[in-house]
Amino acid sequence: MKLIFRILATWLIGFALILLVVDGTRMLAAEAFVVTPFIESWRGVDANGVAGFESFIRGQAGDWLWIGVAAPLLALPGWVLFGVPGLLFALAGSRRSSRRYRKFDQL
Repeated sequence: MKLIFRILATWLIGFALILLVVDGTRMLAAEAFVVTPFIESWRGVDANGVAGFESFIRGQAGDWLWIGVAAPLLALPGWVLFGVPGLLFALAGSRRSSRRYRKFDQL
């Protein structure tokens, strides 16, 4: 299970870094602090995908799930949306070190 967590963490953190570089490039071009919500990045790639996802969520669970959960999550920056779960999966998949409390001489 830890292997799956590590693989998932690698992909999520990698995608978060790509989105962070995109936002960083926009910051350099605008010479100001720019944060792009993930839904705008997704609309730039596939506008029909966002509309399809919204209609799926609204059709399956109703407006409360879209308005209360999905829309606020998609309003976060992409690097936060994927980076935080990636770090949590990395933490869950990390190996515990048995050398945690060794003295400096024993290293």
